[in-house]
Amino acid sequence: MAWKCLFIAVVVILWKTGTSTGSSNYTVTEWSAWGTCLDVLGTGNNTGQQSRIRTCIDQMGQNVTWNTCNCSCPSEENQICIIPDSFNYTVSAWSSWSGCRDVHGGKKKTGEQIRYRSCLNESGENVTFSACDCSCSNEDIKICYLPVDGAWSDWGEWVCRNNSYQRFRTCTEPKPAHGGEECYGVSREEDLAMFVDGEWSSWTNYSSCSVSMGHGVRHKTRNCNNPKPCGLLAEPCQGTNYTEIECEEFPPCLQGSVFGGNYNTTDDPLVLYSSANIEIYPKTIIACSHLKPSQIWTLYTVDEASNTETLMVNTTQSAFPILRGEYPQGLYRLYVIKYYYREIYGFVEGFMYFRLQLPPPNVFIQGGSGRMTNPGVTRIDAWSKSYDLTLGSGHRDNMKFLWSCLEFPTNSLSMLMSFILPESFAFLSNVTSSKISWDFIEKLSERCENHLKLFPIQNQVFFNDTYVYKHINLQNVSSPESCTESSAVINGTVISIENPCAVDKLLGAEAYLLLRDNTGNSFIQDILTQKDNVMTVKTDTENVLPVLKLAENISSSDISTVENDFLPNMTDLNRYTRYLSQAFAELNSLLDIVPTQNITIKHLQLIDEQLDLITQKATKLVKLNITGMKFWESQVNKLVFKMMENNNCNSFTVTSPGFAEVYTDPNLPSQAVGYFVTVKASIFGAENTYQQKIQIIFPTSVPDIIME
Repeated sequence: MAWKCLFIAVVVILWKTGTSTGSSNYTVTEWSAWGTCLDVLGTGNNTGQQSRIRTCIDQMGQNVTWNTCNCSCPSEENQICIIPDSFNYTVSAWSSWSGCRDVHGGKKKTGEQIRYRSCLNESGENVTFSACDCSCSNEDIKICYLPVDGAWSDWGEWVCRNNSYQRFRTCTEPKPAHGGEECYGVSREEDLAMFVDGEWSSWTNYSSCSVSMGHGVRHKTRNCNNPKPCGLLAEPCQGTNYTEIECEEFPPCLQGSVFGGNYNTTDDPLVLYSSANIEIYPKTIIACSHLKPSQIWTLYTVDEASNTETLMVNTTQSAFPILRGEYPQGLYRLYVIKYYYREIYGFVEGFMYFRLQLPPPNVFIQGGSGRMTNPGVTRIDAWSKSYDLTLGSGHRDNMKFLWSCLEFPTNSLSMLMSFILPESFAFLSNVTSSKISWDFIEKLSERCENHLKLFPIQNQVFFNDTYVYKHINLQNVSSPESCTESSAVINGTVISIENPCAVDKLLGAEAYLLLRDNTGNSFIQDILTQKDNVMTVKTDTENVLPVLKLAENISSSDISTVENDFLPNMTDLNRYTRYLSQAFAELNSLLDIVPTQNITIKHLQLIDEQLDLITQKATKLVKLNITGMKFWESQVNKLVFKMMENNNCNSFTVTSPGFAEVYTDPNLPSQAVGYFVTVKASIFGAENTYQQKIQIIFPTSVPDIIME
C-alpha cells in the first residue's frame, strides 16, 4: 500500500504520567491510545487530526472530574495525521435496530428506533465515515411503538365458583403491549371462610292438571338459587322443591266432585251407624238431561294397623246401599266412577272414607233429670232403662258405666235444674285437654296476615269506567273483549294463546299460591271443624259458669275474667272463622266453576269482590288476642278442675254395674245440699251420657216443689 510520506511534527510538552497531583488521594492516568484520524480541519485533502486523553481517578480507580486532581497539565492532546485514501475502505452492514426510544417526552405512544453502519479500513477498524467517500448515510431511523407495561385492574366482586367465594382481576389496566412487562402477582383470590346459605326462589305457578279427565295432580316447583348455597360452611335450602295438589277435570255432561271433596282422608271419615239402613248418592251434577249415566261402586275395607285395603263388593246401582248389620264395624273406602259412554262423553270418579260403628247406647237414670229425696242413702239406677240401640230394649250385654258426682250447698231443685254441667266438664279426665287446635288457629291467623300483605285494603281502581278492581292486576288486559282464548299461525303451525284473564296470570306466583292454599277443601274443612270446636268450648263455658259461681272456692275475679275476656273473644273467633270459611269456599267455587278458557271480566269482578271480602274478615281475625284466649281456656279448665276436686261427692259409691248410691247426713249443719250425678254408658266404643240432679229435702227446709 502506498502511503504519502509527509509527516508534520508537532512538538508538545509532555508531562510525566502516572504522577501524583497536589492532592494525595487522586492520580492522573496514563495517556490513552491515539484515536482515529479524522478530517476535522475541513481542508478536503488527506490531512486530519487524531486525539488522546487521560483522566483523574480516586484511590478506588474510579473516574472523577479532572479538576479534582488539581493538576495544571492538560487532559487531552491532539496531533496532525494523514487520512488514508478512500478506495481502501468499505461500508459495513447495518447494525441491529436499537430499542424504541421515547423522543417526545412521554407525550406520544410512538418513539424511534435507530441503526448504524460504519466505514472500515482493511483491518476492519472503524474510521471516519467520510473516509469511505459514500453518498449514503451512516444511520437509519424508523417510527416504533413504545413498550407498555401491564397493570392490574381493581378486584371484582366476590362470586361463587366451584362452591367457594372467589374474586378476580385482569392485567388490562393497561394490557402489556409491544414487549412491555406482564403484571406481577395473582389474578384470583379465594376466601374459604366466606359462605352464604341457600334460599328458595318463589314457587312457580301450578301446572295444568295431569289428566284431561278425572282425578290428577297439579304441581309447582321452586329452586334453591335465591341465592344458591355457596361455601364449605353453607347450608342447603330446607324443605322440598316440589309440591302438588289434587285436581279434577270434568267432562261436558258431568260437573262437580262425586263426594264434594269431603271425607277423603282416613283421619276425617264420615261416621255411619250400623243400626240403620243407609244409601249413599254421588253429588255430581248431570248437565245433559237427555243422557242417562252409569256408575260402578267399589267398596274396600281398610286395615288401619297396616294401612292396607281389601276388596269387599262391586255394584252398579244408582246409590250404594248399606243395610243394617250387613257390614262389620270398621273403616271403609268407597270408590265410584260415574260415566256416560266413556270414550264419548267421559267420566267423573271419586272416593270417600266412612267409619261404620254402633250407635251410642240409650242411657237413662230412674227418676229422670231431676228429683227430690230425703237425707240418708239415695239409690241411683242407670241399669233398668239403659240398653243397646242395635239390639233393642233390655239388651245391656257388654255395656260399661262410668260415674261422676258433684255436690253443692243448695235447697232449691229449680235452681239446681237450671244449671248445666257440660259433658266435657263432667269427668276429670276430660278437663285437661282442649277441643280447640290452637296451632291451627295460629296458622289461620298467619295466613290471614299473609293475605293482607298480598291483598291489602286498597282504593278502588276502575277499569273501562264499569268494573271495580282492588286486587287483580289488569295491566295486560286491554279490554273486556280480550278475555278470550285465541290462536295464531306461526310458520304454518297453529299456536294456542291462553286467555289473558286467567287468574294465575293476573296474580303473582306468591299470591296465587296463597289463594289456592286457602281455598283448598281440606283447609276449609279444618276451619269449619275448629269453628265448631270454638262454639262447643264457648257454649260449655257459658253453661258451666253458674256452677262455678255456686262453688265456694272460685273467686269473683276469676269469674270476671271468663265473662269479660274469654267469652267475648271466643264469640268473635267463632264469628270470623265462620265468615272466612264461607268466603274461602265461595272463592273456591269461583276459581273452579269456570274453565280457564272461559273466564271473563265479569267473572274476575266476582273474584275481586270475594278477595275484598276476605281482606275485611282477615283484618278482624288478626286483631284477636289468640294467645290470650289460649291462656284463658286453660284457666277455665283449671277452675273447673278445682271445682270438681273440691265439690266431689265424698259419700258417693258405685254398688254394681249401672247402680250407685250417695249418702246424706240427716244432721248436716247447712240443711242444704244438692247433687249432680252423671253416668256415661259405652258399648264397643259408642258412648252416651245422662245427668240427674238430686235435691235433698231436710225436715226443716222449705224446698221448691218439682214433680219427678
